[in-house]
Amino acid sequence: MNKKFIIVFLIILNSIPVNAELVAKTSPQYNDGVNMTNSSNNILSEIILIIPKESLINVSSINALQFVCAKDYYNPPNQNLVFRFFKYYGLGIFSPIDNSYITPSQCVDFNYQITWNLFNIETVDHNYDYAFGMYSASVTNGSWQYSYLSDSANLSNPYVYSWLNISTLIPIINVSIVDINGNDYIENGSKLHNYPDFKVLGLLEVPPTPTPTPTGTPIPTGTPISNGSGNGDLAGNSTRPLLYEEGNFTNKFNVSQIPNGTLACSFFNNMNYSCNGKGVVEYIQDYSIPYVFIGMCLYCLMLFKVKRRG
Repeated sequence: MNKKFIIVFLIILNSIPVNAELVAKTSPQYNDGVNMTNSSNNILSEIILIIPKESLINVSSINALQFVCAKDYYNPPNQNLVFRFFKYYGLGIFSPIDNSYITPSQCVDFNYQITWNLFNIETVDHNYDYAFGMYSASVTNGSWQYSYLSDSANLSNPYVYSWLNISTLIPIINVSIVDINGNDYIENGSKLHNYPDFKVLGLLEVPPTPTPTPTGTPIPTGTPISNGSGNGDLAGNSTRPLLYEEGNFTNKFNVSQIPNGTLACSFFNNMNYSCNGKGVVEYIQDYSIPYVFIGMCLYCLMLFKVKRRG
């Protein structure tokens, strides 16, 4: 009975959706690879992919990163693959946000898609780039591999080494791969142009609801206090609608200005609707999940009990 209950519990738990969607990605093109045991085997030789702010224009937050891990099929590595997530200020200045690693056994089939859930959701600061870095941790046997596009590839089509629009697949910016100093990463005399199939998961920004244009009887007239323009309202401001607080547009509408603590977002706890912009129906649906789960558990217990009596 206990074993059956655990199986049912895992099935229900895995069926609960995680609040994340594809928000940015690179093209799938590559033509060469790096033996990271030789080239990127410590933090100072880290291979870093820049996630440009241009690829995150409509992105509210980053929840997870997806990338392909690869290892030598005939001689697998005996140490971990380390990866890190940064905010990038340019000129080789990286601000660490999160880090983790995978063991060789977690790279299941030598070309395996890893999904790394960030420890904390990163609210996107649209003023700066982000970056993803990886290196092989002191491998003494075998090797991790890094697939990339080299100078010898046909680079006439920007699609092959660009970040892509997630809807149209139109190239929006070329990929930049750098070292820890912010310089182009060079392998065997060739510049690395693309880390294929890299994906960013998160939330897109919710478009603001348009403010309806007032209709009907006009506002009662009075003697306005002029602001010097001859076109003021009773407070001495312009008569255009005040849709935001004057002089504070950035602080109120740029999500990057909102402290993480006020958003209280968590990858496994998407109940903060001021962050996600969910409606009432979705609100009720999400809050009903625990009750559905409890009901399923009670049903399963009753089912097993009846079978046991029979």
